Amino acid sequence: MLGFPDMLRYTKGAKEFGPGNNGFWLDDVKCGGDERSITLCSHREWGRHNCRNFNQAGVVCKLHLNDKITTPKPAKNSGEVLTIKVRLQGPVVNDYISEGVVQVEHQGKWGYICPSNWISVNSYVLCGQLGFPNTRSSRLIQRPSRMWSPSIGWTM
Repeated sequence: MLGFPDMLRYTKGAKEFGPGNNGFWLDDVKCGGDERSITLCSHREWGRHNCRNFNQAGVVCKLHLNDKITTPKPAKNSGEVLTIKVRLQGPVVNDYISEGVVQVEHQGKWGYICPSNWISVNSYVLCGQLGFPNTRSSRLIQRPSRMWSPSIGWTM
């Protein structure tokens, strides 16, 4: 599961998110509500479907329990897929899954990102990488721990 606290609404079709172009893996999905993953719901054999590109399912997830419904913007295709592990460590403020101190894994070790030259655009990109549509704010939080800098590597 992605860890969002709730679902605001679901969508059918390409009206909100644009037409699909990567093919379909699942069709005729039927969940009971207790599944930990969409793949545990009943569905046709993997890759067998009768869908068209304008026929994809979508959801609008809540980031916080008090979030209001908003209109999402379609994501742009990034091209290359990066497999770097990133996470938010919390709780920092409100114990939300969408808030926390940024950590990255490199060579099997977790550490923070050095905040030198950190600007709001960095937070926007990071939130997008984690699957959140935008960033509300970013703060500098001092933590005595390992930090990763692309130019010098791990530091204490």
